Amino acid sequence: MAGRSLCASEAGQKKAELALIRKQLTRTVLVRDRGIASWTTVSKFFNRKSVDRIIFQEICHVLDLDWEEIAGVSEEWEPEPEPEEATGELLEAVWRCGARSRLALDPYILTTIRREGVLEKCLQQIRLGLGGKQRVVPILGAAGYGKSTILGMIYDELRQQMALEGWIALVRCDDLVQSADRWVEELGAKASDRPLTMIEIAQQLTAQRGRGVLLIDTLDIVLTKPLVPVFRQMVLQLLECGTTVAFTCRDNDYAEFFEPYHESFAGFRESVADGCKVTQFTPEEVRLAAQAFASLQPEYPTEASQIAFAQKILALSADRVSLAEIAANPLLLALLCGR
Repeated sequence: MAGRSLCASEAGQKKAELALIRKQLTRTVLVRDRGIASWTTVSKFFNRKSVDRIIFQEICHVLDLDWEEIAGVSEEWEPEPEPEEATGELLEAVWRCGARSRLALDPYILTTIRREGVLEKCLQQIRLGLGGKQRVVPILGAAGYGKSTILGMIYDELRQQMALEGWIALVRCDDLVQSADRWVEELGAKASDRPLTMIEIAQQLTAQRGRGVLLIDTLDIVLTKPLVPVFRQMVLQLLECGTTVAFTCRDNDYAEFFEPYHESFAGFRESVADGCKVTQFTPEEVRLAAQAFASLQPEYPTEASQIAFAQKILALSADRVSLAEIAANPLLLALLCGR
């Protein structure tokens, strides 16, 4: 029980269900209105499956429940020490903001499918940066292909790796205002809840903990022509202080706003990684995602019924090209499964 995940006890599950009724809430409200986590994660909580400890505690807080009681934690249990307890207030703030942003990166409907190929390519490039080589890692793909999900998995991997040294910051561009003039300051504020620029944060944390990583989600949301030189200058300064930068962006926006690359990335073009491209689901990934979705639905209580659901999705997509394209797009597949 001393790990990073918790699950509800049988008695705790019943208390949580009663709390939903008492507070006139539903699981859907927790997801859509409260924004606690994805539908998959909230479903796991109420189905007594393991959930990240921070999310578990947040759900219990909203329901006015004692998380230790809901998890059935014994008095002898002690939570694992968090690194920020010994590394200063700034690092603690960055960890906290990163964990909050991380909650929004899981798929809304589907269970997360680990896409080892692209995940390992991204991590390999980032590790080169942590090892001393300047790296900028664009994670590119079409809309709905799961770039944010990949970034969330990268955050999880690096967060564990950096428990004792290094640092990682995570910012979602959904939360940013499209203002090129103060973009670096706003990025820093979102990364730390402090009036510091992202450059100042990186410099201070690197002095404390060594080389770090800045993860930026959905850069395409805020991209404008005036922002490109601001972004270039920020990245250049971050690289100089030993920070690796990775960001997700739709491939067509990346090409539109940054080409020609030798100008947009002047000063660090050779540091920009290639090959971190998120593609559509393979048929096997479609099957895994559909079966995992069915496993969380009460109308598919057995493994056989879950397999049959997945096979039905594959059969439908095999018969029609339009449905094949939908099934191969993680976002659209989620909508198809939820119908």
